[in-house]
Amino acid sequence: MSVVHPDLVAALERLDAGDAAPIVRIGLGSRVKALEGQFCACTDPLTPGKNLMCEACLFHNKDAEIRLVRQMITAHDFVPNTIRANPSPIRLRMCALCTMWDTDPRHHGVSAVGKTMWGDEVRP
Repeated sequence: MSVVHPDLVAALERLDAGDAAPIVRIGLGSRVKALEGQFCACTDPLTPGKNLMCEACLFHNKDAEIRLVRQMITAHDFVPNTIRANPSPIRLRMCALCTMWDTDPRHHGVSAVGKTMWGDEVRP
């Protein structure tokens, strides 16, 4: 079973203390490594939710990206998105699932074709 990388634990603690620099450094580092062709090789990657970075090795996870791209391009119902604001939330016409407008064809039964950051085509 994979364990969360200690650098990530420390960065999250710093974030709770008001310092975002360590978590930004980790996230950007993962992206830079991916652009250089270095990806997660964990047999049991930690990629909860929509995370693209493995929390165990701090490398971008290809399977997580393919899963997220596929979820975003497959036809689905429009999911209203809101921004928390005072005094009341702001409703957006962008889908919370795929970030496309409410009129996008994928909200009306037509799937799209997507691409990964490394250029591979992804289909539903």
